[in-house]
Amino acid sequence: MALSWIIFLLGHSPEIQAKAAAEVDTLFEATEDSAEKNSEKFLLTLDQLKELKFLECCIKEGLRLCPSVPFIGRRVHEEMDINGYKVPVGTIIFVYIYMLHRDPKVFPNPEQFNPDRFLPE
Repeated sequence: MALSWIIFLLGHSPEIQAKAAAEVDTLFEATEDSAEKNSEKFLLTLDQLKELKFLECCIKEGLRLCPSVPFIGRRVHEEMDINGYKVPVGTIIFVYIYMLHRDPKVFPNPEQFNPDRFLPE
């Protein structure tokens, strides 16, 4: 399902889609040239796939906006203090990932699909 949302987001962002496609095209062109020179089959290695940095950012941004799991539950194993509230042992707490990923203090313009936010600084 996550991949469907990522494709949807790319489809609604033609400039981002073009940038990701150009990155993939560049890798394929380099690999095709190498394969032709060496008369090898056209195969991508894991190291070559790791070169697709912008595409990786698109995937991360898609998962931020459309997380596969919108929330997770955990049982507290030792007493905690959260913003002045005591949380006793055995309490079940839920972390709402969907809303955390839309916190404007962490993600400026949180509703915008912006893969650049995951580029290394």
